[in-house]
Amino acid sequence: MSPELTTILMIASLLVLLAVPAMLNARYAQSLASGCICAGGTLGILIPPSIMLILYAPMAGVSVIQMFAGAIVPGVLLGVCYIIYILVRCAVNPQLGPALPPEKRMKFLSKESVIMGLKYLVPPSLLVALVLGSIFFGVASPTEAGAVGSIGATILSMVYKQLTWAAFKENCYITLRVTAMIIFIAVAANLFTGAFLSAGCGEVITEFLLGLGFGPWGIFLTMLCIILFECNLFSSGFYAALFLKKSSEHAKSGRILPYCRFCSC
Repeated sequence: MSPELTTILMIASLLVLLAVPAMLNARYAQSLASGCICAGGTLGILIPPSIMLILYAPMAGVSVIQMFAGAIVPGVLLGVCYIIYILVRCAVNPQLGPALPPEKRMKFLSKESVIMGLKYLVPPSLLVALVLGSIFFGVASPTEAGAVGSIGATILSMVYKQLTWAAFKENCYITLRVTAMIIFIAVAANLFTGAFLSAGCGEVITEFLLGLGFGPWGIFLTMLCIILFECNLFSSGFYAALFLKKSSEHAKSGRILPYCRFCSC
C-alpha cells in the first residue's frame, strides 16, 4: 500500500471512531458525515507532520523543515475551503447538518467551556506545537520529534485514563508490523534485483528492446509511459515521481540504454 494511501486510511479510520458518532447523534446526514471523513482524511498528507512530505523533500532538493513550512498554508487553505463548503451546503439545505438545540449548546466563555478547553484542548495542542516547533526550528529531526510525540501522546493517554494494556500492546504490534514490512520489502527488492541481474536478465531485456527498432529515444519514452502507468494505477504517485526524477537524470546525461536496464529491474 502506498504511503499516502496508508496515511489517508489511518486518519479516516481515526475520524470514523471520533467524529462519526457525534455527527450522527446530532442528526447530521450520513452523506455529509461520510463526505467529511473522506475529505478530512486527505488533509493528513498535506498538514505536517506528514510522511509524504518527508519522502518528497529529498526529491525536491529541499530540507524537510522547508517542506513542512511550505505545506502549512496549502493544508490550512484546503481545510478552510472544506469548512466554507460545508457551511454553504448546510445553509442551503439545513437538513444536512441541523443546528444543535439550545439546551445542548455550550456558551463560548462559560466556566464549563473554559474548563473543558483547558482539559482537552490545551495539552494536545501543546504536544503538536512541541513536535512541529522542534522540527521547524531545527532542534530535532523528524524522527526524533516523532519519538517525542509518541511518548507525549502515551503520557496524555495515561493522564486522561484512556491507556489500557491491550491498546498499548496493539499499538506496539502495529508499529512492529509496519516497520518489519518496510524492511522486508527493501531487502526483498535488493535480493530480487541482484538475482535478476546476475542471471543475465538485464541483458536479455536490453536486447529485446533494441530489437523492436524504436531507437534509443523511442525505447526511453515507451518504458517511461509503461512505468508511469503501472505506478499510478497499482501503487503510488510517489513512485511515479521517483521514476520521473531518475528518467530526467538519465535523459540529460544521454544514458538511455542503462536507464532501460534500470527500468527492467
